[in-house]
Amino acid sequence: MTEKAERFRALHHRDFRLLWAAISFSGIGTWAHVVAQGWLMYQLTNSPLWLGYIGLVRAVPLLTFPLIGGLVADRVSRVKVLYVTQAAAMLAAAILATLAFIDAIEPWHLLGFALVTALLQAFDGPARQAILPNMVPAESMVSAVSLNSWSFNMAMLIGPAVAGALLPLVGFTGVFALNAISFGTVLTVLPLLHVSEGIYSVGSARQNLIEGFRYIFHAPIILPLVLMTATVSLLGRSYAHLMPVLARDVLGLDASGMSLLYTIAGLGAVSMAAVLAGARNLPGKGKMTFAGALGVGIFLIAFAASRNVFAAGAALFMLGASLVIFSISATSTLQVITPKEMQGRVMSVNQIAWQGLEYLGVLFTGALAAALSAPPVLIAAGLIVAAVTLAIAYLRPQTLSTE
Repeated sequence: MTEKAERFRALHHRDFRLLWAAISFSGIGTWAHVVAQGWLMYQLTNSPLWLGYIGLVRAVPLLTFPLIGGLVADRVSRVKVLYVTQAAAMLAAAILATLAFIDAIEPWHLLGFALVTALLQAFDGPARQAILPNMVPAESMVSAVSLNSWSFNMAMLIGPAVAGALLPLVGFTGVFALNAISFGTVLTVLPLLHVSEGIYSVGSARQNLIEGFRYIFHAPIILPLVLMTATVSLLGRSYAHLMPVLARDVLGLDASGMSLLYTIAGLGAVSMAAVLAGARNLPGKGKMTFAGALGVGIFLIAFAASRNVFAAGAALFMLGASLVIFSISATSTLQVITPKEMQGRVMSVNQIAWQGLEYLGVLFTGALAAALSAPPVLIAAGLIVAAVTLAIAYLRPQTLSTE
């Protein structure tokens, strides 16, 4: 295998390559939708608290249902789960586009879409992550996780730019329709996969849950990683959902300016993901995990303290890069050290920490930002992330030595 092939080895596995390409396009539609949805909600309500409500309705299913989604992913075909979740998400996006087209959209419609898609994500996420070891071998796992992160962050880079370009031309209807089409792309790829799957869990669902929690709490590396993920997600990622507040009220930007900030954060993330995806080896994942989490805290503070676009952009670039360092290091470690029969349940708990707590944090910071203001709230969040990261490094030093 040539050096270039060695560095991007996950793409040499057909099933991974096909699904990765489809999900990459779908991610662009999703991020374009996120930007349009946040801007529309802020226009309709003129309140950051309503942005927090989006976080609340997404947090509830993502805090509870991933456990069920993890059980399902360990008990039935993971490809079949993806069929259902992608088809339902496409239908929901199409309904929202129709409401926007007839000019009948209301804030509660946006909340309803957020609720439905979060519920679907609670099943889609564990299945999609648990299927990864069936598509690539262990030696390609870092490459696969890095490429998935690159895909997500490339979508974060392109999606907001697409939204900024399309909103003046086709309005919210066009952006929401694009999201529906992007889900359809994944549906066209799923029949082409030849994934060899097994049913890993038998017995009662209750016993399976108990086994999963027992494994997580007794594994010396997994619990610290999940706790660190929970902290970074709860407090370190809410800046993206408060972006309309900081863009308009602090930096004096319009929708295009806000899209530029999202794009800069995505550029930092996708640049780092490309570096990690191209690395032949990723030694010292434990130290990289802690460095990434600490960087999230530091650069979140720097972004919140910025009062001009240049400083805000520089901080966002580094913040995006730090989030990628953390997520790739932590996720690839979990994927490699978790046995296949536990993949669905472990990754469902990790999804609760990474996604469910993110939206709970959006509600928390959104409410505080409405009562106070966004910058000091985000500065306090960054300080807490840094403090918790250092505390875990001191109390669980064995996590630092993970290779």
